[in-house]
Amino acid sequence: MNRMMLIAVLASPFALAMPATRAQTIEGAAYITPITDNVQPLIYGATFSKEYLERAAKGENSRASSKPLADDGRLAVKFDPDVSRAVREEYIAAIERSSGAKAARGLDDYYEANDVHALLRKAVAPYGLRVDDLGDVTTAWLVVMWMTANQAPLPAVEAVQGVREQTRAAMIEGRRVPAKAEKQRMLEALAYQTVTLIRVRESAQEGGNDDFLAQLSDSAQATMQRQDLDLRAMALTKDGLVRR
Repeated sequence: MNRMMLIAVLASPFALAMPATRAQTIEGAAYITPITDNVQPLIYGATFSKEYLERAAKGENSRASSKPLADDGRLAVKFDPDVSRAVREEYIAAIERSSGAKAARGLDDYYEANDVHALLRKAVAPYGLRVDDLGDVTTAWLVVMWMTANQAPLPAVEAVQGVREQTRAAMIEGRRVPAKAEKQRMLEALAYQTVTLIRVRESAQEGGNDDFLAQLSDSAQATMQRQDLDLRAMALTKDGLVRR
């Protein structure tokens, strides 16, 4: 299994952080945007089924002890600037629908000045994760959502590795790798959600805004629980996400 650690991004200095005052002008729920249709079968399919989680909790799954899946390029993404532009517009439009034009302009200005790929790359590159790999970006999003819902500290390296292997297995072995254009749309949608959530969490932590952190936590939990994934009932272990 590859030695990589994603979620240390939340502990490392991030020079392009969003100011705390801006981060807290939007309700926490606005930052937890609905999961995309393509991600749903990845997360709620066989890999995160009740049976899989129960086996993992008992240490019966073989994934943690087996060799990692070969990186054969099926999850790699080549970016079309037109698709990138469309995804950003859709993301900002979703914020406007949920929280109004002023909130949407704030995020739009932020991403006009700071490229989402560069922000994510700076955070994950030291830990071996790639921003042009759908499996890696999905891993980032899943673990950040889990940490948000549980208001958790940094997980162990082995735990993040486990989530990465779960995610790659669900996509590759489960034959759920999207088509080329849709793969990019899925990756970039998750990138915006992940980077924004990292930013607002970090700003709230720096500002000591416990109420805002609690609101974010409840929003992440409620969003995933509506899709039958109870993040607070799950733990991060060497097998990835498992039922407590």
